[in-house]
Amino acid sequence: MNYWKITNKCASKVRLAVTVGPAQSRGAILLPGDSIICQPQRTPTMDAQIRRGFVDLDNNFDKNLYESIDLGKVYTSEEMNQKKMNKAAEDASQYVDKNK
Repeated sequence: MNYWKITNKCASKVRLAVTVGPAQSRGAILLPGDSIICQPQRTPTMDAQIRRGFVDLDNNFDKNLYESIDLGKVYTSEEMNQKKMNKAAEDASQYVDKNK
C-alpha cells in the first residue's frame, strides 16, 4: 500500500493535520525540509497548505523502501535519507547471504 509524503518546502514552519488511521488524525509542525508520512486522505489544513504552495505532496510514497517509518511522525531530510540507506544496506546483505 502506498502512502502520502508531505514535505515543507517554504522557509518557515508549517502546521497541518494528517490522517494516520481510520478516523484518526494527528497534528504536526514541519520545519523547512521536514517530512511526514500519512494515509492517503486529505485533511482541511493539509489541503490549505498544499493550495498555498507551502508543502509538496508525494501521493505515491512507498514506505517499504525505508527502514521502519511511522505514520504521523515528523522526519528531517537527513533521517529520511538514513532510513533509505539502512534499508538498502539490509536488502543488499540479504541478497549477498542468499547467493553464497
